[in-house]
Amino acid sequence: MKKIHVLFSLLILALSVNFASAQTMERTKIINNSVVKIQNLRAQKLVYDETVWPVDEFNLVSMFGPRSQSGSYDFHRGIDISGTLGDPVYSIADGVIYRAYEADDPNNPYKNSGNTIVVMHEADLEFPFHDGTYTKYFSLYAHLDSLSVELESGDGTYQNISKGDLVGTLGQSGTATFPHLHFETRIATLCTQQTQEDNPNMSCASTFSQPRDPHVNPLLFLEYPDNNSTLLKIKSENPLQLLVSFEDEEMDFNQLIVTRNGEQKVINFNLRTGIDPENIDNPSYNGVTITTFPFTTKNPRHRLQFDIPSFDGYDTIEVTDIWGHGFKWTRQ
Repeated sequence: MKKIHVLFSLLILALSVNFASAQTMERTKIINNSVVKIQNLRAQKLVYDETVWPVDEFNLVSMFGPRSQSGSYDFHRGIDISGTLGDPVYSIADGVIYRAYEADDPNNPYKNSGNTIVVMHEADLEFPFHDGTYTKYFSLYAHLDSLSVELESGDGTYQNISKGDLVGTLGQSGTATFPHLHFETRIATLCTQQTQEDNPNMSCASTFSQPRDPHVNPLLFLEYPDNNSTLLKIKSENPLQLLVSFEDEEMDFNQLIVTRNGEQKVINFNLRTGIDPENIDNPSYNGVTITTFPFTTKNPRHRLQFDIPSFDGYDTIEVTDIWGHGFKWTRQ
């Protein structure tokens, strides 16, 4: 049975709400000298496919979505799991080997990813994404030290692979600066939004009703410590500045919705709502700036800051994870 190592962190409570600790679905609290109604939001957590973790050790070091990389803002299309060079890497579910590239392969489209494996799967449940539902998804394993599979079997068909089968070993190939697995999940197609836009005659360009980025948070397909550890802090009201933080083993924060005087700002990482469609790595778009902070041992929580200079306060703030679990603040 595979080991999962979870490091528990202390929760920072000052001017914050932890929706996991609330005993009722609705209550009031004085926050920054204002009476605020706090509602806990609950949603159904679905198992779209029967999966296992791609590695034995559970050590998330980089989330899906905004992160700090070498001191700069970066929208991460997957998650990073650290480990030891040569650790086994497994297929998360039954499927077929769809792509296999060595780092020096001239046809490798993932130059920064080094040795890379892509597995195509059919989920047990339909996955809702934008304006459709899909069962096909892809898992991508990058920066591998070695590959344990081949692309095609002897008759030219894709090689079948079962859940938990070895796909390679954890490495530091490509542009990786430390041994880790970069792991992605993409819905319905492997083609990026840019590829779909640049090649309208390709079959993948018609996967969606319009070009879409198929990357989603891989935690939607994996079991993880879902402790509902997300906290919200009001750093400033005029202009509005919010700080969202969460534990390092629970990087599932997904959506922020803020309303003020009839105006609404929505940020959704999975759907890319409120994210610059022309440059996903641009931290400022539609009147909202996202600031990321490096993860340090002195502050064992991941933090994202949202600046909305046009808001002189808030009427409601809603914070939810990839499942819709979270909380809503309503100023009374």
